[in-house]
Amino acid sequence: MQKIKILFALAALCGVCAFQLCGGDKELDKSYRKAAKHYGFTIKTEPKFHRGVKGSILPVASVEQDLNRFFEALGELGESFVKKSGLSRVIICSNLTLHGMPCAGVASGNTMYLSKGFSKRTVYHEMFHIFDKHSDDKDWQRCNHKRFIYRGIDFQDKPLSKNKKKKLEKNRLKYNIDFSGDFITDYAQSDEKEDRAETFAYMIAHSKMFWQRAIKNRALWMKMRYIIEMTSRNSLLGKDYWVKKFGPAAMNKKFPGTVPDSYSQK
Repeated sequence: MQKIKILFALAALCGVCAFQLCGGDKELDKSYRKAAKHYGFTIKTEPKFHRGVKGSILPVASVEQDLNRFFEALGELGESFVKKSGLSRVIICSNLTLHGMPCAGVASGNTMYLSKGFSKRTVYHEMFHIFDKHSDDKDWQRCNHKRFIYRGIDFQDKPLSKNKKKKLEKNRLKYNIDFSGDFITDYAQSDEKEDRAETFAYMIAHSKMFWQRAIKNRALWMKMRYIIEMTSRNSLLGKDYWVKKFGPAAMNKKFPGTVPDSYSQK
């Protein structure tokens, strides 16, 4: 089994509540070692940032709540999902940016960067990025309106091609359609992978709200079903996980509401 390293961008470590670290950054408390071993990773303290990602090293006292919140989020996802995701490193820092843009979290390869004060939802979002190996997935794209085009992200490493920009602008001029109801957040409209990560994160962190929206919106229902089918193997989250979140009705493939005529398969 491949070990997972978790790198905290810290000057030193001690007194971390339930997962207590003491004796500086080399001596780890037994309870924290046990928690780390449960998920198959070891702890190191030499921060290293990938190209385009920057952050500031944190003083010891400022990370107590963040560490506990991080492990609570891992506990929600479970040992199997965390290990299967391919996660290899986690760096917690402050002033996290990607190509100069402030971020709560960033997933780069198998590394997760988290900025101090991150929410559990951010952990779920970034974990799904690391887990998600799909690209240009036609099954996912069929969940959206046939006229919808992802609008792109303003990061230097994810520019829109000239042809796609032209197509997007033409689409906006020709069709006056509000797609916002088909996405759990505005940011989800930026990119296919961001859409999946946002959908997954909200399904877990805000399951009641998500369910209320999904049973009224065909696109969100189909995306929910996609995520459930993708993660419901016993080696990941399991079917029971989603039944507990949404109830048995979530396992039905058919959308319970009325599908607008303008929504059709591509």
